[in-house]
Amino acid sequence: MGNVVYQGLKIVDNSPVAIKVIKKSKVNKDDLTRELDIWSYASKKSAQVVKLLNTYEDGETVYLVMELMKGGKLFNRIVNVPDYNEKYASSLIKQILTILKELHQGPIMHQSIQPEYILFESNESDVIKLCHFGLAEIATDDSAFIGLPGSTPYIAPEARNEAGHHKPVDVYAAGVIAYIMLCGHPFDLANENLKLEFVGPEWDVISENAKDIISKLVAYNPEDRLTAAEALKHPWFSDESNQGTVNFSGTIIALKKFLQETQ
Repeated sequence: MGNVVYQGLKIVDNSPVAIKVIKKSKVNKDDLTRELDIWSYASKKSAQVVKLLNTYEDGETVYLVMELMKGGKLFNRIVNVPDYNEKYASSLIKQILTILKELHQGPIMHQSIQPEYILFESNESDVIKLCHFGLAEIATDDSAFIGLPGSTPYIAPEARNEAGHHKPVDVYAAGVIAYIMLCGHPFDLANENLKLEFVGPEWDVISENAKDIISKLVAYNPEDRLTAAEALKHPWFSDESNQGTVNFSGTIIALKKFLQETQ
């Protein structure tokens, strides 16, 4: 049985919180300490990181008291949005890139950017926040990290190839999420000789600016990728007149299927 998250109340004011229960026997103490230190640091760098409010422990268990996010996970929320369209998707992707910009300036590399860790503040709010810093690292220079950060299909090519990686892996994952948000399924781009294509009826109603920024976020070579800060200056965000408002009914159908296959 994995870690369990409960809803609780603060004793001082009865405000709702989330409480993650971790069995000490299931984790390495040093790894957990490092994760919590980076998580606390990250929440100071970005207001859109889920806040770690406090920690408690007894002989067998660690309790993490966190900000309660009531709006659910990114993709689960999207499939229930009436009139979901490119303009709305763009507003969410902009938030993801803003969080990455703030973390990377930290300098924090998250290494596990995926939709399950992007949560809505509430059912009434479109504000999203990032959680889960178990793989995060302080990345103060350009020295390469080795390992497989995140999970398929969000792992960047240089990480899959164990060629050494750095902050661009986060940008790549954000680009994959953006691609899925617009068409409902991931792409297969296994090597540098393949060109990302936007084929299918879902892409017929999506702007060229959207396709351009995604191509630049998921460039095979990390040095060719936009940084999060550069991406936020892309015309897709600065010229909202290019963002479509056609209902993404086909995307919603495809995304529901993708969720069923991956959950």
